[in-house]
Amino acid sequence: MIAFFAATKTAPYQGDETAWCAAFVCWVLKHCGKAYSNDAGSRSFRSFAPLPATTTPVVGDLVVFKHLSHPSQGHVAFFDGFADDAKTKVWCLGGNQGNRISRKPFTVAKGDLRVDSYHHVA
Repeated sequence: MIAFFAATKTAPYQGDETAWCAAFVCWVLKHCGKAYSNDAGSRSFRSFAPLPATTTPVVGDLVVFKHLSHPSQGHVAFFDGFADDAKTKVWCLGGNQGNRISRKPFTVAKGDLRVDSYHHVA
């Protein structure tokens, strides 16, 4: 995790728990030669111009989540497809998912954490 912050020149937030999902995404994008936000906060990807928003994500795009109870907080990961035919869940490959890098399904629009936007990485 420390390598993700160091390689992308992002800084972890202060406190006992450091969210590192955005640092992981920045690290992957950097190693793929893509633009990255240079910010350790997932919210930095909500309007990151080099990665345009889309309503039709493809595998490898970013999915950005927002907490309804804390709108400045959220999560960012790589989109790995819809987990069901109704498109109510998305597969996410990301960091800080259960305190590790993992592939995990997330609900699109139910509960406190909801999809805010998708962004093409291309």
